[in-house]
Amino acid sequence: MTTKFDHIKLGRAFRPHVLSELKALPQWPTYMAMKGFNGRSSAITGNDIREACEHMGFDLNAAFVTFFSNPSNVAAIVPVGRGEAKDAIAAERVNDEESDQMDNEKPVTPPPVEAPDNENEGFEGRDAETLIAEALAPASAHMTPHLAQMMPGLIRPFVEAATKGPRTVIKTITLNLDGVDASNAAPSVNVLRKSALFKAFGMNKSDAPAAYRYAFENVFVNVCDYADAPAIDPAYVWNVEALTQLGAADMTGMNAWAFGHAGTGKTEGVRQYAARLGRPFVRIPIDRTTEPQEIIGQEMPRQGAGMEWRDGKLTRAFRIPHCVILIDEPTLLRSGSLAVFQTALDTREIHLPTGEVVKAADGVFIVACDNTAGCGDDSGRYVDTAAVNVAFMDRFAFRVEFSFLPASSEIAMLANHTGIRTECARLMVDYASLTRSNADAGKLTMGLTPRRLLCWAKAVKAGISSAKAFQSCIVAGAAPEDRETILMLEAQSLRSQHATIDGIARGAIDPNAPDAPAQGAVSAAGLKFPDDNDTL
Repeated sequence: MTTKFDHIKLGRAFRPHVLSELKALPQWPTYMAMKGFNGRSSAITGNDIREACEHMGFDLNAAFVTFFSNPSNVAAIVPVGRGEAKDAIAAERVNDEESDQMDNEKPVTPPPVEAPDNENEGFEGRDAETLIAEALAPASAHMTPHLAQMMPGLIRPFVEAATKGPRTVIKTITLNLDGVDASNAAPSVNVLRKSALFKAFGMNKSDAPAAYRYAFENVFVNVCDYADAPAIDPAYVWNVEALTQLGAADMTGMNAWAFGHAGTGKTEGVRQYAARLGRPFVRIPIDRTTEPQEIIGQEMPRQGAGMEWRDGKLTRAFRIPHCVILIDEPTLLRSGSLAVFQTALDTREIHLPTGEVVKAADGVFIVACDNTAGCGDDSGRYVDTAAVNVAFMDRFAFRVEFSFLPASSEIAMLANHTGIRTECARLMVDYASLTRSNADAGKLTMGLTPRRLLCWAKAVKAGISSAKAFQSCIVAGAAPEDRETILMLEAQSLRSQHATIDGIARGAIDPNAPDAPAQGAVSAAGLKFPDDNDTL
């Protein structure tokens, strides 16, 4: 009969040792009776021993390694000294000699091995070369000359690491009131009250358009006490329609997809939503290189030995009560990686490879922010965005559009964020509105975004002239195909106003004085444009 131990030779010394181990097993008498040996070991062959090992689950491989790792067992076969290759070969030959007939005598018991000195059990501080020699000595008889030469170098790094002295490891453990380690526990978040949306954000009922006013009064959201909630930006100007839809999605436990042009306040709006309500906020930025392991988690080597599970960004956020989770720019992610979000969005559960099912904590609110509505970008403005799987998009109940603020609100935002005079902010916003109308008409690939406006205004506030700030913050960063039109619009509506902006910003001009009419100007191409009010 063929067994998995057929490759192991049962020599004169090893065979009695194995047989004695088998006889010590409680199932040995039953096996002997089954095979018809009737207690007689003299008729047992080497093949019978291998078959018995396999039948009774005895690991013959492990027994072989253990037996010949003991120097006294090797010496019992034939004396072996270091470098005595002839004796080593003789030892192999002795073990190879296998007879089918077992002796009737009692099995030979291996000589007792001296108990190790407890004081020398550790390796710290010991000489590495001595340890290498001691470790390889039991196997030296079975090594070829080449292997004997290579092995010390192969194991030296591990031996040197083992002989290093003790290290001091400091770990800070945070204990809760019960004295239990709370360093890995979810942060403490308490609901202070439920508040009507308009009250929670310090607004008036009349601030909402008629179509949203009822919801603005009757949507109630949780106000919490999370210590590490984002800082409130008092200068942030809310899009009331978008705020109402976010609040309704939060209250009903549904997901929201916020979309709109760059700089319209999507990401900051979700952050400020969490800030105003005192709730945790986790932003998960997405790009083409984002891998599922970053989102869900993966097993990582544990310090010392073994492996341990490390939560990804979404899994970690799912464990935090009342957390506002922002998935930022999901249309940049590859479709295969995007699929890891679907179950979490649909069932509010994450199934980990470890078998753990992480359920979303109470009050978790998920919002995705993107420059597109998930259907792709035909304008060419947002490179690398792609149309998203319909099944993925269907998991977002609310589609919240963030548009450019009304001119009056944008002027207030610009003045509040930068400290620039309102009159200067008005001239800048007027120019931005002109570029946006031209973008809508297809004459520009993109109008001026609020981020560019903020950059321009901050540069003027810092003391740079408006014309130079405009060149640096607006023209230099524009698409090549847009620059001529941007300069044309500047020549028509803004170039003569740069001096006015500088004067007002530096206190040299009375902002209440009437503005001088703009004169005809020359573009960068040297062409004269008429002074009219036509939109290009």
